[in-house]
Amino acid sequence: MVRKKGRPQHKWNISKKRGEELIHKHILDIFSQLDSGKIALQELIALMNQSTNHIHLIQNRQKKSISAYVTSVYGSFTNFLDEYSMYGIIREDKIYICLFEVNMESSVPFDRLSDWQVINEEDYVLI
Repeated sequence: MVRKKGRPQHKWNISKKRGEELIHKHILDIFSQLDSGKIALQELIALMNQSTNHIHLIQNRQKKSISAYVTSVYGSFTNFLDEYSMYGIIREDKIYICLFEVNMESSVPFDRLSDWQVINEEDYVLI
């Protein structure tokens, strides 16, 4: 069998947008159950895999975990989390993840970091 050089395209049974929604939803659920404001990355990944075990993520006809999906699509969990301003990555003896803010607006559920953000003057009162 002839194979293409380089990394093959991996097909998943969910869209990238739906995958992002699932990841964010389960991360926010995990943070809502925490007493502290941060969690070790490995613990977050383990809890994510446990809470999404019932979801059938299929790649090449095989069931995969949410961590395999994130690694395949984004390269790593830290790459995914680093794209969003609502998550913070703290590197100490371990890697910790903290939740800074949650944008619950339905029109823009999860903002990616961008270069510029428009601020309306009507929304702010000058002192």
